[in-house]
Amino acid sequence: MLPLDCINPALVLRLPDNMGLNQQLVQGLDAISSGAKPPAAAMAEIASAWNAARADRPKARQEVRANIGLS
Repeated sequence: MLPLDCINPALVLRLPDNMGLNQQLVQGLDAISSGAKPPAAAMAEIASAWNAARADRPKARQEVRANIGLS
């Protein structure tokens, strides 16, 4: 796993956002660096958001297909 201090939040926010996950990652990193949350708690929240987004991926894919007239 990449050390948290190697992740540049400014670069993360420049990546294509995947259902708000980049923002969730930056908020978690900010909470860790400011001492507002212990690393384990912040990382658990980030992991939870990523897992929820992965679970919703088929639904999101269907919505995109419907929006562009493919379903």
